[in-house]
Amino acid sequence: MSLVRVGIYSVAFVSLCSAQGTTDRTQFFETRIRPVLANNCYACHTDSKLGGLRVDSRVGMLAGGKSGPAIVPGRPDESLLIRAVSHVDASLKMPQGGSKLKDSQIADLRYWIQAMAAFWPDDSVKPAEAPTVAQAPKFSIRPDQRNFWSFQRLKKSAEPQVRNPSWARSPIDRFILAKLEEKGLSPVKQADKRALLRRAYIDLIGLPPTPEQVDAFLSDNSPDAFAKVVDKLLASSQYGERWARHWMDVARYADGSGRADRRPVFLGYGMTRDGYANTWRYRDWLIDAINQDMPYDQFVKAQIAADLMPEKDRAKLLPALGFFGIGPWFTGDDVVFVEARANERDDKIDALTKGFLGLTVTCARCHNHKYDPISQKDYYSLAGVFQSSGYWEYNLSPEKEVGAYQAQRKKVKAAETSLQEYADNAALRVADTLARQIPEYVMTVRKAVLSKTVTADLNQVAEAEKLDPEVFGRWYKYLTAAEKLHPYLKSWGSIMAKGGGTDAEAHKAAEEFRDLVLKVIPEKKAVIASNQEMVRDYKPDPNEATALLPGDLMQFELFQYKQQMVQKVMDTNHFYVWLDVVQGEDDQSYVRKDGIFEFKGKNLLRFLTADEKTKLDSMQAEIATLTRAMPKEYPYVMGLKDEEKPQNTKLNIRGNAHALGEEVPRGFPAILAKTEGDPMAFQHGSGRMELADAIVSHPLSARVMVNRIWQHHFGRGIVDTPSNFGVAGERPTHPELLDYLASRFIESGWSMKAMHREIMNSAAYQLAYEPSEANSTADPDNRLLWRANFRRMDVETLRDSLLSVTGMLDERGGGVPQPVNNPNSKKRTIYTRVSRTPDNFLTLFDYPDPNITSEQRSNTNVPTQGLFFLNSDLVQRQADALVARLGPEPVTVDEKAARIQNAYRQVFERQATQAEVQRGLQFLKKADELFQAAPAEPARPQTASATTPARRGRAAAAAADGDDEDAPPPPAAPPTRMTPWQQYAQALLSAGEFYYLN
Repeated sequence: MSLVRVGIYSVAFVSLCSAQGTTDRTQFFETRIRPVLANNCYACHTDSKLGGLRVDSRVGMLAGGKSGPAIVPGRPDESLLIRAVSHVDASLKMPQGGSKLKDSQIADLRYWIQAMAAFWPDDSVKPAEAPTVAQAPKFSIRPDQRNFWSFQRLKKSAEPQVRNPSWARSPIDRFILAKLEEKGLSPVKQADKRALLRRAYIDLIGLPPTPEQVDAFLSDNSPDAFAKVVDKLLASSQYGERWARHWMDVARYADGSGRADRRPVFLGYGMTRDGYANTWRYRDWLIDAINQDMPYDQFVKAQIAADLMPEKDRAKLLPALGFFGIGPWFTGDDVVFVEARANERDDKIDALTKGFLGLTVTCARCHNHKYDPISQKDYYSLAGVFQSSGYWEYNLSPEKEVGAYQAQRKKVKAAETSLQEYADNAALRVADTLARQIPEYVMTVRKAVLSKTVTADLNQVAEAEKLDPEVFGRWYKYLTAAEKLHPYLKSWGSIMAKGGGTDAEAHKAAEEFRDLVLKVIPEKKAVIASNQEMVRDYKPDPNEATALLPGDLMQFELFQYKQQMVQKVMDTNHFYVWLDVVQGEDDQSYVRKDGIFEFKGKNLLRFLTADEKTKLDSMQAEIATLTRAMPKEYPYVMGLKDEEKPQNTKLNIRGNAHALGEEVPRGFPAILAKTEGDPMAFQHGSGRMELADAIVSHPLSARVMVNRIWQHHFGRGIVDTPSNFGVAGERPTHPELLDYLASRFIESGWSMKAMHREIMNSAAYQLAYEPSEANSTADPDNRLLWRANFRRMDVETLRDSLLSVTGMLDERGGGVPQPVNNPNSKKRTIYTRVSRTPDNFLTLFDYPDPNITSEQRSNTNVPTQGLFFLNSDLVQRQADALVARLGPEPVTVDEKAARIQNAYRQVFERQATQAEVQRGLQFLKKADELFQAAPAEPARPQTASATTPARRGRAAAAAADGDDEDAPPPPAAPPTRMTPWQQYAQALLSAGEFYYLN
């Protein structure tokens, strides 16, 4: 035991003794012992009696289970409970699947067993007696809570009177102007046409306008010129690509690896295929739905309950179930079943209520909401909806094709399993052979140490003794290391510490260790075989809960616990010999390292016999043949499906999934359903369809969505907490305007495009970004919207714009996601692969955490972003492409000036000023001097011919859809020593004018 831990125990012991002087044993037990047992042990060791053990009474703990008594009063070191929670044995670590107890908790348990003789306050309670079911406290909603602004019906106020009605172009403007005039403020002038056009393009399609589009707008002097631009952009397929990405933040969208069989196979019930290969179908559905202007109420219902909607609409709506179907799902073999399912439900409730209703209902998981009138019952009424809605895949191919794929996949997996088992057995055969040579290796290590052979000469020593150099090197490193986890080399260490001893002494120690290893190998093989058989033959209890998860993964409620209770384990010290000498373990409990005899893949082949190699070649050929015969994997939609027997959820006391209280009917929160205090109960199936109907019928659904649309046009919502319309959220700056827009939204048939038109054709949207000292003093944050806001592009728009202005953007839509950092991936960023741990490039520019629903992105400006523009391959490649697009290398000053003008036109959609041209010429002159003076370096070719401008749009599509491994080689990177024009292009693409929007 470390000195630090001894110190902790000592302090804890002293504090406990002191505590006993002022409090009785019952109080200590109830506050320090029972909660630890209840929260960490009761789930498995009460009625279920896993391992034959109950821990909810002193009688049960003294009786113990299959391994013996759990406690020995007065002797904590002999108590299995203490050994289990202290993790001193590799095979006995509790709580199973959870974190180790805190040192203070272990000290409490030790003191309870030693000083209190495992005192139990009411030992007359028999183990079989069920505890009283806890009831939730009576919940009522106060009148002031019912009257909170966001729970009220929509009120479409009359347009306010203003002193300057000529400024207003729409009712929106009157609401804005009335607030400004109330504070004595005036809006600034309108934006110039060039800035307004760029704002509209970035807002609606996420791409800058082309120079030709700018010219066309500037030359159109008709009164409805801008309205025509808005209509054109809303009709573009790129509109859906832009606005689907906004919703994907709310939906916490993420892709899987997108490739078959690249996920870990979990113990017993692993994925048979990549369960996340079809996540992109939800993304593509979003894009299509938004482009088609699907009414928002249907948009909401489809994502909650598409499978329960009318048959005629169902097929086209099913991909919407990806809102819940793509996860997150907790599929690891290290999760505790009931906790994982509770966390999955919590995630769904969070995304549902924040996304569609703007409420933080998950704050009521452990107790009634501290701010909003949402009870713990409300939370568990929604949890019941999702407990009754399991993961489901809706196949998009005929059953015959699905069956053919699954049958062939089964053959491939069986062949792969056979190959792996044969290779594993061959590896153990090799280990057994090498183990018989241990004395030769050990004695040669002794010889090298005594002769003080330098490490560089070890190969020569091994070859001289006819030993394998790699194996010998491993033995040398292992035997000369200071510490071992087992005691079997202590005699060897003592011999070496005394100068190496005699040859006979050393040889005896080496032979003893050889004999031990030769016992350990068959012992471990027997353990592996027994545990594999147990896993294969696992039979769930009749009432044991199960969960179907992506990748054909079936999890069982009690599998881990039963497996932990009945699996065979090695002698602990023998196990450490196995880890060190034979094979490392892929287990988080141990530092992963290869054993001395552990060889894999090609490294193993050199130890195999000719027959073994022939057998492996034959098995690999069979797998190749079966794989070639594999049909293309059938497409499917990830979603939810009602369970055959819908279930209500029991209230979790203090949010603990193992501590169950009263049953709560599936339903809708009371404050939203306008019931007295209990949720409004659902009557049909899981309740998802009723839930969807209830959401779109509540005013919050319209308020929340129009606020999100407003937010993405102005940089801030009317409510500045878009997913929190509760008491702890911000109040609306323009409440009457918010209700006006929500009413108009519903009147328009829930049309998102109509809402864009109404907002963008307002004078408020078309304001310039310019200062006003008087306005800034009264409203420094521009909450009242007297000017436009200055905004940085989000990361998707930044990357897409870089590809667009350089002519490299592949405008093809949809399909399998591509790696964002692959130079061949030229499609829009919405089509790149995003894992639950996003790429560093994305997070650098404030991409949200895809594990949780996100209401709005941060907008940082940090030095590392500037370093990205200086050092990024992406920026350098686009600089190279921009240079190619500008045409032939100029010679004269006039030609260089013309090329600078062309660059400004492509990047900034405007002419360069004379001062900017002069600065450009000076930059190029200085850069050329430095370039000529620098040492020569072979220049790599540019990505496009200098005499052939890069093409834009669909004609520029050069990257193949599909995996990066199958894609053609990437274009040559720009030379490290960038030419003056490449440096100049990089500077333009790095300018704030390019990636900021005013």
